[in-house]
Amino acid sequence: MTNLIGQSLGRYHILEQLGEGGMATVYKAFDTRLETDVAVKVIRTENLTLGTMERALKRFERGLSGSLHGIPHIWGCLFSV
Repeated sequence: MTNLIGQSLGRYHILEQLGEGGMATVYKAFDTRLETDVAVKVIRTENLTLGTMERALKRFERGLSGSLHGIPHIWGCLFSV
């Protein structure tokens, strides 16, 4: 995966890598619209079929919605590269 530190993905300016797993890398980023730090999860798609990618996105969305219950200041965002 390309090193994204110092680059921008939409409104998110990537500051540093926080972690990496088998399918994704999580970065600390600055949200230029909200003017706050956020976490951005970037999914690796180079070896995924369309069906696998769709299942991964649904799993991410379900996990995100459950983990953010009652925490209004965390935003979920997902990019694929």
